[in-house]
Amino acid sequence: MTGRHKRPATVSATAFLKDAEAMHKTLNGYCMKVRVGSEHYTAINKLHMHLIETIKVVTGKDAPWISRTNSGPSSGEARRP
Repeated sequence: MTGRHKRPATVSATAFLKDAEAMHKTLNGYCMKVRVGSEHYTAINKLHMHLIETIKVVTGKDAPWISRTNSGPSSGEARRP
């Protein structure tokens, strides 16, 4: 009987963050295509929030595209996808 392969307890934060950012952009794209408040929007948004939480756990930091000092675009400023 062969032994089990040992896997590391952690992943590369840099590689994970790169893939997570791509997923973030994809999820944002889907949110822009569906009506706010719809069942699909809510489900996609929940997935996105879990992604943000997971980034914090894996990297120990907030996602770099999330700004905690800014609640959103200022008046007259366009929202970025």
